[in-house]
Amino acid sequence: MINAFPIALFFLCGGFSCICDIKSGSVPRYLLWISTILSLVYQYIFIRGNFIFAVLGCIVGLFVFFLVKIISGGKLGLGDIWFSSFSGSTFGIWLWFPATLISCLIAFVFMLPDIKRKIPFTPFLFTGSCLIFIYSFFIN
Repeated sequence: MINAFPIALFFLCGGFSCICDIKSGSVPRYLLWISTILSLVYQYIFIRGNFIFAVLGCIVGLFVFFLVKIISGGKLGLGDIWFSSFSGSTFGIWLWFPATLISCLIAFVFMLPDIKRKIPFTPFLFTGSCLIFIYSFFIN
């Protein structure tokens, strides 16, 4: 069974965040915070079995990307960190890992011509998450 609310929230908030990141170079963090909380509350109320995985995905998504920001010297934006947390809260820890891996691979391929080029990373996170969602939808 697909729970439409977190998925619709992800596609609406994720799509809007991608557009903002591409056009202005910033992601609406407040929107991501509210969406993350809504996703977690919804999963706590309606999908109790997935709630712990959603919380773990949220926390791991936040801290892993925060560590990457520190290690890279601030090259990763806060919007990317919060989007990773939002993605983890929506899809849970088990889908967050492959979605992030796919996102990084796609971004790396996109950056190959000029490795020093700055690119907005949120669209890649959104694309990886969408691909994993589609894959999991057809597998389950």
